[in-house]
Amino acid sequence: MDNLEQRELIQKIKKEKCVTFNTIEKYFKGKNFKEIRNWLETNNIDRHTAIYIKSAGVVILISSPNKNDKVLVQVRSSEKARLGIFGGGIENNETPIEAAIRELKEETGIEACEEQLDFLEINEHDLEYENGDKVHYVASLYLLKLSEYPTIKLDSESNGILTISKENYRDYTDIQNINSLQLHKCWQNTISNVLGI
Repeated sequence: MDNLEQRELIQKIKKEKCVTFNTIEKYFKGKNFKEIRNWLETNNIDRHTAIYIKSAGVVILISSPNKNDKVLVQVRSSEKARLGIFGGGIENNETPIEAAIRELKEETGIEACEEQLDFLEINEHDLEYENGDKVHYVASLYLLKLSEYPTIKLDSESNGILTISKENYRDYTDIQNINSLQLHKCWQNTISNVLGI
Protein backbone atom coordinates (compact mmCIF):
# COMPACT_ATOMS: atom_id res chain seq x y z
CA MET A 1 0.00 0.00 0.00
CA ASP A 2 1.18 3.55 -0.69
CA ASN A 3 1.76 6.24 1.97
CA LEU A 4 -1.68 7.86 1.54
CA GLU A 5 -3.45 4.54 1.77
CA GLN A 6 -1.43 3.63 4.87
CA ARG A 7 -2.25 6.98 6.55
CA GLU A 8 -5.95 6.46 5.78
CA LEU A 9 -5.79 2.94 7.20
CA ILE A 10 -4.11 4.16 10.39
CA GLN A 11 -6.80 6.83 10.86
CA LYS A 12 -9.57 4.29 10.18
CA ILE A 13 -8.25 1.84 12.78
CA LYS A 14 -7.73 4.60 15.37
CA LYS A 15 -11.28 5.87 14.78
CA GLU A 16 -12.92 2.41 14.90
CA LYS A 17 -10.63 1.26 17.76
CA CYS A 18 -10.52 -2.19 16.18
CA VAL A 19 -9.40 -4.09 13.10
CA THR A 20 -12.61 -5.36 11.48
CA PHE A 21 -13.09 -8.21 9.01
CA ASN A 22 -13.48 -5.71 6.15
CA THR A 23 -10.18 -4.05 7.08
CA ILE A 24 -8.45 -7.44 7.33
CA GLU A 25 -9.86 -8.54 3.97
CA LYS A 26 -8.75 -5.34 2.26
CA TYR A 27 -5.36 -4.69 3.87
CA PHE A 28 -4.20 -7.75 5.81
CA LYS A 29 -5.36 -10.72 3.74
CA GLY A 30 -3.27 -13.78 4.61
CA LYS A 31 -1.79 -12.16 7.73
CA ASN A 32 -2.16 -13.85 11.10
CA PHE A 33 -3.01 -12.22 14.43
CA LYS A 34 0.63 -11.64 15.45
CA GLU A 35 1.53 -10.07 12.10
CA ILE A 36 -1.41 -7.64 12.35
CA ARG A 37 -0.58 -6.81 15.97
CA ASN A 38 3.06 -6.14 15.04
CA TRP A 39 1.96 -3.90 12.15
CA LEU A 40 -0.17 -1.89 14.59
CA GLU A 41 2.78 -1.43 16.92
CA THR A 42 5.14 -0.47 14.07
CA ASN A 43 2.67 2.24 13.01
CA ASN A 44 2.23 3.71 16.51
CA ILE A 45 -1.22 2.23 17.04
CA ASP A 46 -1.95 0.56 20.36
CA ARG A 47 -0.82 -3.04 19.79
CA HIS A 48 -3.73 -4.16 21.96
CA THR A 49 -6.35 -2.75 19.58
CA ALA A 50 -9.05 -5.42 19.19
CA ILE A 51 -8.59 -7.60 16.14
CA TYR A 52 -11.52 -9.51 14.63
CA ILE A 53 -10.85 -13.24 14.26
CA LYS A 54 -13.01 -15.96 12.71
CA SER A 55 -12.78 -19.12 14.76
CA ALA A 56 -14.42 -22.50 15.11
CA GLY A 57 -14.95 -24.88 17.98
CA VAL A 58 -16.53 -28.12 19.09
CA VAL A 59 -18.73 -28.73 22.13
CA ILE A 60 -18.27 -32.38 23.14
CA LEU A 61 -21.39 -33.85 24.73
CA ILE A 62 -21.26 -37.24 26.43
CA SER A 63 -24.88 -38.36 26.19
CA SER A 64 -26.03 -41.20 28.41
CA PRO A 65 -29.33 -43.15 28.52
CA ASN A 66 -29.99 -42.01 32.12
CA LYS A 67 -30.00 -38.37 30.92
CA ASN A 68 -26.94 -37.53 33.02
CA ASP A 69 -25.36 -35.71 30.07
CA LYS A 70 -21.95 -34.09 30.45
CA VAL A 71 -19.99 -31.56 28.39
CA LEU A 72 -16.20 -31.84 28.25
CA VAL A 73 -14.42 -28.53 28.75
CA GLN A 74 -10.78 -27.54 28.51
CA VAL A 75 -8.73 -25.98 31.30
CA ARG A 76 -6.97 -23.49 29.04
CA SER A 77 -3.27 -22.89 29.61
CA SER A 78 -3.48 -19.37 28.11
CA GLU A 79 -6.12 -18.17 30.56
CA LYS A 80 -5.58 -18.94 34.23
CA ALA A 81 -8.57 -20.57 35.93
CA ARG A 82 -10.69 -20.36 32.78
CA LEU A 83 -12.60 -23.22 31.23
CA GLY A 84 -13.47 -23.19 27.55
CA ILE A 85 -14.44 -25.30 24.60
CA PHE A 86 -12.05 -26.89 22.13
CA GLY A 87 -11.30 -24.67 19.14
CA GLY A 88 -9.27 -21.91 17.57
CA GLY A 89 -8.77 -19.61 14.61
CA ILE A 90 -9.83 -20.52 11.08
CA GLU A 91 -6.81 -20.70 8.79
CA ASN A 92 -6.62 -19.42 5.20
CA ASN A 93 -8.65 -21.46 2.69
CA GLU A 94 -10.31 -23.42 5.52
CA THR A 95 -14.06 -23.69 6.11
CA PRO A 96 -15.40 -23.34 9.67
CA ILE A 97 -16.20 -27.06 9.94
CA GLU A 98 -12.75 -28.00 8.61
CA ALA A 99 -11.20 -25.71 11.25
CA ALA A 100 -13.38 -27.25 13.97
CA ILE A 101 -12.29 -30.78 12.97
CA ARG A 102 -8.61 -29.76 12.84
CA GLU A 103 -8.72 -27.98 16.20
CA LEU A 104 -10.55 -30.89 17.81
CA LYS A 105 -7.85 -33.31 16.67
CA GLU A 106 -5.00 -30.96 17.68
CA GLU A 107 -6.39 -30.26 21.14
CA THR A 108 -7.90 -33.64 22.08
CA GLY A 109 -6.61 -36.25 19.64
CA ILE A 110 -10.23 -37.00 18.66
CA GLU A 111 -10.67 -37.56 14.94
CA ALA A 112 -14.14 -36.62 13.70
CA CYS A 113 -15.70 -36.25 10.28
CA GLU A 114 -18.19 -33.64 9.08
CA GLU A 115 -21.10 -36.09 9.38
CA GLN A 116 -20.48 -36.42 13.13
CA LEU A 117 -20.72 -32.68 13.79
CA ASP A 118 -23.98 -30.75 14.02
CA PHE A 119 -23.93 -26.97 13.60
CA LEU A 120 -24.76 -25.42 16.97
CA GLU A 121 -24.46 -21.62 16.76
CA ILE A 122 -22.39 -18.56 15.97
CA ASN A 123 -20.91 -17.23 19.21
CA GLU A 124 -19.58 -13.67 19.05
CA HIS A 125 -17.56 -12.40 22.00
CA ASP A 126 -14.65 -10.24 23.09
CA LEU A 127 -11.68 -11.63 24.95
CA GLU A 128 -8.72 -9.91 26.55
CA TYR A 129 -5.68 -12.07 27.30
CA GLU A 130 -3.33 -11.60 30.23
CA ASN A 131 -0.74 -9.89 27.99
CA GLY A 132 -3.32 -7.25 26.99
CA ASP A 133 -4.10 -8.64 23.51
CA LYS A 134 -7.75 -8.08 22.61
CA VAL A 135 -9.67 -10.24 20.18
CA HIS A 136 -13.22 -10.02 18.89
CA TYR A 137 -14.09 -13.64 18.08
CA VAL A 138 -16.83 -14.77 15.75
CA ALA A 139 -16.91 -18.49 16.46
CA SER A 140 -18.76 -21.13 14.47
CA LEU A 141 -19.61 -23.85 16.97
CA TYR A 142 -20.42 -27.49 16.31
CA LEU A 143 -21.75 -30.25 18.56
CA LEU A 144 -20.14 -33.67 18.76
CA LYS A 145 -22.35 -36.20 20.58
CA LEU A 146 -20.63 -39.27 22.00
CA SER A 147 -22.13 -42.19 23.92
CA GLU A 148 -19.05 -42.74 26.08
CA TYR A 149 -16.08 -40.84 27.41
CA PRO A 150 -13.42 -40.69 24.67
CA THR A 151 -9.68 -41.21 24.97
CA ILE A 152 -8.23 -37.70 25.18
CA LYS A 153 -4.70 -36.62 24.29
CA LEU A 154 -4.36 -32.98 25.35
CA ASP A 155 -1.91 -30.60 23.71
CA SER A 156 0.07 -27.68 25.18
CA GLU A 157 -2.97 -25.38 25.04
CA SER A 158 -4.59 -27.39 27.83
CA ASN A 159 -3.86 -27.79 31.51
CA GLY A 160 -6.56 -30.42 31.86
CA ILE A 161 -10.13 -31.38 31.12
CA LEU A 162 -13.31 -31.34 33.20
CA THR A 163 -16.91 -32.43 32.74
CA ILE A 164 -19.81 -30.08 33.34
CA SER A 165 -23.30 -31.45 33.96
CA LYS A 166 -26.64 -30.06 35.14
CA GLU A 167 -25.62 -31.02 38.68
CA ASN A 168 -22.31 -29.14 38.79
CA TYR A 169 -22.91 -26.33 36.24
CA ARG A 170 -23.32 -23.68 38.98
CA ASP A 171 -20.00 -24.75 40.56
CA TYR A 172 -18.25 -23.45 37.43
CA THR A 173 -20.38 -20.36 36.76
CA ASP A 174 -20.88 -18.83 40.23
CA ILE A 175 -18.89 -15.60 40.13
CA GLN A 176 -18.89 -15.43 43.95
CA ASN A 177 -16.52 -18.40 44.05
CA ILE A 178 -13.38 -16.64 42.77
CA ASN A 179 -10.92 -19.29 43.96
CA SER A 180 -12.14 -22.07 41.67
CA LEU A 181 -12.06 -22.79 37.96
CA GLN A 182 -14.68 -20.81 36.08
CA LEU A 183 -16.39 -21.47 32.76
CA HIS A 184 -15.63 -18.40 30.66
CA LYS A 185 -18.77 -16.24 30.47
CA CYS A 186 -18.80 -16.35 26.67
CA TRP A 187 -19.48 -20.12 26.79
CA GLN A 188 -21.98 -20.22 29.68
CA ASN A 189 -25.17 -19.87 27.59
CA THR A 190 -23.84 -22.31 25.00
CA ILE A 191 -23.11 -25.00 27.60
CA SER A 192 -26.37 -24.44 29.50
CA ASN A 193 -28.36 -24.73 26.25
CA VAL A 194 -26.59 -27.97 25.29
CA LEU A 195 -27.29 -29.43 28.74
CA GLY A 196 -30.91 -28.18 28.69
CA ILE A 197 -30.53 -26.07 31.83
